[in-house]
Amino acid sequence: MSEFLLELYSEEIPHGLQIDCRTNLEASFQKKLEDHNIKYKHINVFSTPSRLCIHIEGLPTNLLLEAKEIKGLNPWDSAKYFPITPCNSGYSPTKSETKSALQI
Repeated sequence: MSEFLLELYSEEIPHGLQIDCRTNLEASFQKKLEDHNIKYKHINVFSTPSRLCIHIEGLPTNLLLEAKEIKGLNPWDSAKYFPITPCNSGYSPTKSETKSALQI
């Protein structure tokens, strides 16, 4: 059986957020493991003011998962989703300059 250990370092995490983070981290890992039918023995989640840690015991040594292709945005179509606006579209260093004076 294998183990999994993940430590996340951060700036100071308030005590109230540590509790929520531990709960959310454990729930997220449980859901992903169950979604992929990966059996495990036990999940331990720990936190300190500057880190979160998850330790999963009893994972199988070998996993056979089917490959899954995930497609993203076509980089050539990115202008359709993220339009580029000129940097001078609302900026004028002085009030006397007009927008047409700023254009090249």
